Amino acid sequence: MTASSKAQRIALAAGGTGGHVYPALAVLQALLERKPPPEIYFLGRNNGLERRLVESLPVKYVGLSVAGIPRRLSLRWITSPLLALGAFIRSVWTFLGRRPQLVIGFGSYVAAPVVLAALCLGIPTIIHEQNAVPGFVNRVLAPFATRTLLSVQDTARLLPRANSRVVGIPLRKEILRAPAEPRSLGLEPDRNTLLIFGGSQGARRLCQVATEALPRLESDLADWQTLFITGPNNYEEVRSKPLPSKVIVKDYVEAMGTAYAAASLVLARAGAVSLAEITAAGLPAILVPLPIATGGHQAKNAEILQRQGAAVIIEDARLTPETLTETVRALVHDPERRRSMAASSKALGRPDATQSFLKEIDTVCRPC
Repeated sequence: MTASSKAQRIALAAGGTGGHVYPALAVLQALLERKPPPEIYFLGRNNGLERRLVESLPVKYVGLSVAGIPRRLSLRWITSPLLALGAFIRSVWTFLGRRPQLVIGFGSYVAAPVVLAALCLGIPTIIHEQNAVPGFVNRVLAPFATRTLLSVQDTARLLPRANSRVVGIPLRKEILRAPAEPRSLGLEPDRNTLLIFGGSQGARRLCQVATEALPRLESDLADWQTLFITGPNNYEEVRSKPLPSKVIVKDYVEAMGTAYAAASLVLARAGAVSLAEITAAGLPAILVPLPIATGGHQAKNAEILQRQGAAVIIEDARLTPETLTETVRALVHDPERRRSMAASSKALGRPDATQSFLKEIDTVCRPC
């Protein structure tokens, strides 16, 4: 009997940014499609993004009071460890009440006390690292995990190799499913499209510079259209600026699969999930890595795409209306280069990452 032929009992732990939450959500969606579906516990923040995305699904949500340790000295250097201890105790209590066969952590301070609780109780664990440079939590926990799943091969040299597998980043059904009509986003189906977005958190500096560059590119983009996804915090500021008529500004797009399907060129930060989506769609990209990303992981993520010819990098310190205008203009007027970049991007994509992840779950998780 295979592990998936009988109901499994699995706990997932994720929280913080979308880079940690969305891969967990993709795995959760896929698990719930199994027959019979597993009994699933999802452990996340009391009031985080993950709760909003998960609580309508048929899973038991366990809310945790946790907070990351800030980079600068503050009172949270005392309160954060105390909150983590409380989350650890709550996780132990949850697992003693209904012991899962497997606990999966997706990195960050949210998953740390949950995975640690599982390790102390002898429960098999999987941790998933989204970035080329592993985060602190996964670096600490990887030697003890049953299995460490990586997004890119570059990470293998930085984590224990005996228990590591490269699977990619699981992507949500909304990204991979057949896209809706582009007109649902206000786009004309037959036009080339420049897609600008800053990831789950938005990107204020990227938005500001793009807002200044777009009027300079109006003649270059005369036959194009632009979908500018600002994030809620930047929407009003961008909308208040004088932009060309073919620029469609939205604060948030749920149907990102449709946005990717319509795109001809992407301008974005270099979060791991964003890059997984961009490469799964096979799109050429201009990437502006977030300079304050822990361990410089966004720069390392972007370098993988640039090394393979799938992206052009503009360092944040060099991001000006002038440099952005020059970079976009060069690619807009060079369709052959865009085609070459798109082919390289497609070769890097792992649209089957979710299924690869499920196979690893079945290897580690034994049936009830």
